[in-house]
Amino acid sequence: MNSAAAKAIEEADWKVLAPQMLRYAHDIIAGYSWRGLWAKRIAATNMLCVNGKTAEDFVEEAAAKLVEGTRTYRTDMTLEQNLERTIESDISSHRKKASSSLVNDRTAEQAEAMPDDPMDELPDAGQPGNAAEKFEQASREKEMLAELMKSVEGDEDLTLILMAYEERKYTPAEIETATGIKAVRVSELKRKLSAHADKFLAKRPEYADLRPQKEVR
Repeated sequence: MNSAAAKAIEEADWKVLAPQMLRYAHDIIAGYSWRGLWAKRIAATNMLCVNGKTAEDFVEEAAAKLVEGTRTYRTDMTLEQNLERTIESDISSHRKKASSSLVNDRTAEQAEAMPDDPMDELPDAGQPGNAAEKFEQASREKEMLAELMKSVEGDEDLTLILMAYEERKYTPAEIETATGIKAVRVSELKRKLSAHADKFLAKRPEYADLRPQKEVR
């Protein structure tokens, strides 16, 4: 058992931390292109589920692993950072296992002969079903992001964080390189942006089913 991790988890404000970690895990799941193990939505909660595991499962397992010591708890990082790196690692491992065990990846020769991956044509229950629906969703997402960007006008830091996200920069080091914001401040600004986004969405119910997400990796 890791006493430092246990103490940090016990003292954490989970009313604030839990929603942040759930969104983080959800966005990673949504950001991956799953081969053979499609991410689906649970109708009652609109939560993504992969092979029966939800974002909540990954968050709970990450916390347990840090306490049990099966995942390293780094004392030079915040609890949030330790949870994020564990969650991302676990989801990545889950994806790799799905890709290798359920669907054999194509050989280099097959990829050259047929550049378009047939797996990409399979339907994903969590995505729009036809071209018109895809166009409508993409348009709504762009509209929402434009409105969200407008809502942070006057806050240079949050504006820069959003711009970094649009450029697919997500880690503290990537964001520092892209924006000049010191990496040590990035987690704090992410929390601030997350809280702002929650308030924004609460006032804009027409976007309730949309969330700013990472693009497919």
